Formats: sequence, structure tokens, C-alpha cells
Amino acid sequence: MMRALLDRLLFALPSPPSRASLVRGGLYLLFGLLLYGLFLGILYVRELGVVGLRQWCGRLPGVQVDMSRPELSFFPPALKIAELTVQPPNAPEPLAFRNVRAGLTAFPLGVTLDADIAGGELNATVIPSSLWNPERLAVRSSLSGIGIEPLIRPFVGKTSLVQMRGGKLDGSATLDLPLQNGRPDPLAGEGSLNLSLREGVAALSLPMLKSSRLDKLEGTVETGWKKNRLTLHQLAVRSPVIACTVQGQATLVPRDLLASRMDVQSALRIPLEQVREELIPERTLQSLKDKGEVRVRIRDAFRRPSFDVQP
Repeated sequence: MMRALLDRLLFALPSPPSRASLVRGGLYLLFGLLLYGLFLGILYVRELGVVGLRQWCGRLPGVQVDMSRPELSFFPPALKIAELTVQPPNAPEPLAFRNVRAGLTAFPLGVTLDADIAGGELNATVIPSSLWNPERLAVRSSLSGIGIEPLIRPFVGKTSLVQMRGGKLDGSATLDLPLQNGRPDPLAGEGSLNLSLREGVAALSLPMLKSSRLDKLEGTVETGWKKNRLTLHQLAVRSPVIACTVQGQATLVPRDLLASRMDVQSALRIPLEQVREELIPERTLQSLKDKGEVRVRIRDAFRRPSFDVQP
């Protein structure tokens, strides 16, 4: 009986591991170490990418760009930024983009960009002309429900004669930008911009007008540009009180925008009872009385434009 018990205990002991089991265990351990190293490498590369992105933004000419809580991921490739602010030159405050999301598209290969701005949404795609060493970038973007007042506030001073107090913008833009040494060159590119305004409200500080506020403003803008030539196909603003249209073109001087030259035609329709006649030039007042509108040609440099009331 004792012998039978000893035999049972001996047979119950685990047998030495086979060579195949040892090899399999070693492979599992190696695979685990590789995964751990890959995980650490991804974290390191991600931090390097965030640092590089901050440094690149800091080198952008003419603007100050700041970002908070950028997150870079690889599976799938994406970049998320809680808030991105852009401070234009001499602007009183920055323009803020929130919930910025950038990712990759496969067909065609490019980059998508989505962001919340001024209470609305911005969506854009950037498609390079080729995967390796591209010569051009094609940009397509759309705007939806963007508040015009916070959008233009960084670019318009508080002493402006016209202050937008409300309104929503929708629209689209296209850009075709050549690359010079890997950087976009807007002066060699071309594009278009189409915008529509709804539910607009404006505060006026124009002495010749009796009204200090315009409600129910509607408007459209259709522009195109090629190299340094900007063409204003149509700018139309209308409300129950006034209606205005502008068409023309301008030749831009990027290094000194005030030296840029323009030649535009404008037409303003406004009821005579809405103006203070004693403050209106005689020729303009006569045009309002005879035709119900004033047509003005605006020419020369932005710095010192000339105004010519058309007959």
C-alpha cells in the first residue's frame, strides 16, 4: 500500500518542460518586451511631435500661435488640440479655434481639418499634388453658422464707424497654392471665397444717417484672386433701410497693404428720410433725390483713395 502511494505521488509530479515549450515561452516573453518597447517608442515620438509642432508654430512669420493640450495619436493618425489661438499683427485680441481635429484621408491622400470657431464650424481638406515632394497644395474649406462679430473682432478696431453686433456666416473657399522650398506661396497661387450673411445686426456711427442701428441684414460676397490680383465679383448688403452693392478689383502689395491699389464701383440705395440732408454733399443729395441711389467710383491707393460720385 505504501509503495502504491509513492508511485502515485511520483507520477503526480510535473514532468520537465519540453524544448518546444521553452521556445514558445521565450517567444512570448520576447514579443511582450517588443510590445512594451514599441509602446514607449510611440510615447517618445508623440512627445517629440508635439514639441516640434509647438516650435513650428512659434516660427510662423507675422502671427503668434498658441495651443493648449495638443494630443498626437498614431492609430489612427490624428492630432487633437483643445484650443488654438492665432494673434494677427496689431490685432487687439486673438482669433480662437476650439476642438481642433486633424486627420488623414486615404482617397485621395491628404489631411482633413475640423474646428469650432465663433460658435460655428470650419471644415477643410488639404490635398498635395503628389505624395513625395509635392509642388502644389489644393485646399477646400467650408464655413457653417459662424458668428461674424467674434470672427472680425480681432481685425476691426473699436473706433470703426460700422460695428457688427450679430449675424451668422456660411460659405466656402478654395485655394491652389504652389510650394516654394516646401512652404506655400500665396502670391503665386489662386483661389476663391464665397460668403453669405444672415440675421445681421450692425451699429452705425455715421453722422449723415439718422439711424444708428441696422437689423435684418442679409449679404453675399463673391471674390476670386490670382497671384496679387483680387477681384470682387460681387458684394451685396441689404436691409429694410439700405441696400449696397460693390464690384471691382485690387492689386495687392503684400509688404505694404496700404500701398495696394483698387478700382471699385459701388451703389448705395437709401430712402431720403433716413439721411440728414444738411450733412450730405450737394451732388450726392441730388442723386438721392433724382434716382434714389448714389453711385461712387473708388480708386487709387488704400492709403489715400479718391471718391468720384457718378452721374
